[in-house]
Parts: sequence; C-alpha cells; structure tokens
Amino acid sequence: MARIAPYFDAHPTLMRVGPPLMQVSLVAYVRSDAGFTVRNVADLRGRRVGIVRGLLQSQRLVAGLDRVTEVTTAVQLYRMLAAGRLDVVLDAPMDQRRHTAQLGLRNVVAQATLCEQPAYHGLHRRHAALAPRLTAALEAMQASGELAALSAGVEPASAPLLATR
Repeated sequence: MARIAPYFDAHPTLMRVGPPLMQVSLVAYVRSDAGFTVRNVADLRGRRVGIVRGLLQSQRLVAGLDRVTEVTTAVQLYRMLAAGRLDVVLDAPMDQRRHTAQLGLRNVVAQATLCEQPAYHGLHRRHAALAPRLTAALEAMQASGELAALSAGVEPASAPLLATR
C-alpha cells in the first residue's frame, strides 16, 4: 500500500512506515487542440476538471474549484476528455499512458505536474511491532538503490514536465 502522508492523518488506525516508497505525481492532461495552457492550479479555474473519486491527492488539489467532475475510473476521465466533456484531466503519468493507449487516444498531452508527494507504506496499528523491521528493510532497499529501481517500474519520473507546487 502506497499512500500520501495526509491519508494517514485521515485514517488513524493506520500508521506510516518510512522511508517513502516513491514519489507520486499529479499531472494536468488536456487534448492537444485545447487552445489553453495549464501551468499551475490557478490555471484550472473556470475549466471543466476531471478527477477519479476517492483519491486524496486529487481531491485536495481541486478543493475550491467549482467545475470538478469526479468519476469512478480513469478510463471514464479520458473518454470524457476525448468527447469534449472535460477540459483537463488530473492523473498520474503511469495511469495516463496506460489508459490513453487502451483507448487509442493520441491527442492527450501533459501540461504541468501540479503536485508531487512522497508515498509511504501503511500498516494497521495492531501490527505496530512489525514497523521497525519494515523500516529497516525499506532503508536498506533505499541505500542499495533497490527501492528506487522498483519504484521506477511503478511510477516513472515525470522530469520533462514543468513542476509547480
């Protein structure tokens, strides 16, 4: 389980076990013919923005925006974007690549990384005794580079994107 730090605040029966497993990014995607640019969260104002329901990182980012559509799956987001029912989709790079390929969409482009946060392993508090061993294992994997290699396979870095926080 990889969760951002605020998730653990909202779920007190879970404890965060460090170090972070990976960084998770939230990127603004638009159609290539959109005619506008998203550089930061302020640029989402007045736009029809789509997110997947229940993802804390997305929900926190769009708090206060008035034209947000929450859907059950990311596939729905990209179908709505392709149909012109959304202006911007907020999603992780790995998910975007998978879903646009699955749907055969070639005109979806990344505009900006709007948020990037570390994601941690979580453990139910009743298993707290395991935390020191898990932390030690994760620290050893981090020191050896194994954790970074595993994380790269899950969520490739989004270096070419404009990073704004």
